[in-house]
Amino acid sequence: ASRGEAVTTAASIAALIGSRSAEEVQQLALQRLRAIRLDLISYDELTSPKPDPLLFEKSSRCQLGQIDAFISHSWHDDP
Repeated sequence: ASRGEAVTTAASIAALIGSRSAEEVQQLALQRLRAIRLDLISYDELTSPKPDPLLFEKSSRCQLGQIDAFISHSWHDDP
């Protein structure tokens, strides 16, 4: 699937479990999309077991297609 199709599908699923339309969810997601450059985040920040609101300060707004990779982690798993 294309990126656009994936965004539409994800927005539709979010709309099913929320109170907004798929179009509203998609617009909100695109308005709120943020990224952190990998060179701006430390290993300790990535492996910390606690959410760090200061990481938001390192993020910047971006557009769909400007993110090269998505890294996710759990605050409960062993690093």
